[in-house]
Amino acid sequence: MRLSPLDPLHRVFAMGMSLAHDAAGRYEKALDWVEQILHAEPDYMTALLVKAAVCVHLDRIEDARAAVRQLLEAQPWRTVARTQRLLTRTSGPELAARSADALRKAGLPDE
Repeated sequence: MRLSPLDPLHRVFAMGMSLAHDAAGRYEKALDWVEQILHAEPDYMTALLVKAAVCVHLDRIEDARAAVRQLLEAQPWRTVARTQRLLTRTSGPELAARSADALRKAGLPDE
């Protein structure tokens, strides 16, 4: 699928695609979409969270840890607990728990 690089909503669509692939366990495709976002917007925090979790699922631990380091530079208050509460409301408890476990492995602090 080709999208206009000038579309101001590209990030929203690409994030939706990334999250859908993540939820379905298609981690390579999720990573492809999230990388598109980060190419255009390297500091997009939600994309960094998704990248960290997806990279853990793909056993790319160093890439996951790098994404978490970048995230924590901008949001030092970010924790697994805060993220899991948000994800539980938006994505449901199962996906939130799976993502929380991955983010822990990537080095995001619990509290």
